[in-house]
Amino acid sequence: MGRKLTFFDVKAKRKFSTSKYVKVKRKVRGSTTTFAVARSPFSGIKCYRVLKRGKRRGRG
Repeated sequence: MGRKLTFFDVKAKRKFSTSKYVKVKRKVRGSTTTFAVARSPFSGIKCYRVLKRGKRRGRG
């Protein structure tokens, strides 16, 4: 839980605001990205929002 964030429900095509979310770290394109994950009150699906993108490392 943290500050209030706005998410978008793709299935219901509506925005909603909530402070009930979980922070999740995932590896995306070679760097670690932090997401906020919340349940939509309209359709019940998980909605993701990017909180922090990691820096990509060069190949050489």
